[in-house]
Amino acid sequence: MRIVCLFTLVFAAAVLALPQDNNLEYPYQKFRKQHIRKQMTVGDCNKVMNTEIKKLNEGRCKEINTFILADEKTVKSVCETNGEPYKNNMTKSLQPFNIIVCEKIKKGKKKCQYGGKSLNKKIVIKCVGYPVHYDKDIGHCDT
Repeated sequence: MRIVCLFTLVFAAAVLALPQDNNLEYPYQKFRKQHIRKQMTVGDCNKVMNTEIKKLNEGRCKEINTFILADEKTVKSVCETNGEPYKNNMTKSLQPFNIIVCEKIKKGKKKCQYGGKSLNKKIVIKCVGYPVHYDKDIGHCDT
């Protein structure tokens, strides 16, 4: 009987601890879904923005979204060793990334229409252990 009670208490404690860990992971998971793509082209903007990003944006068309063309490990490294402090508690990547910026060009009856452009710029992100917010991209002459 004592073993069953002890097991129940340990299991309950473990279950209660899970939401806290998930709450810390959620902002990163959303960032990952919204901004990281290992492969994508400008021609994918309409499809990706009207399906995946629209779901994350509660069914609304988003005006603009930037996709970082890299794997998760490379993007995470900006928060670790491959980034430097930037304005307003942000982190700027030390190296430029290939990115795709998808921007709404018109709103249709069933879906929005997007155009895109491919760039190579440093990224500015908010890090809380992991990337949690994409702030902007900056080029050589930008500040």
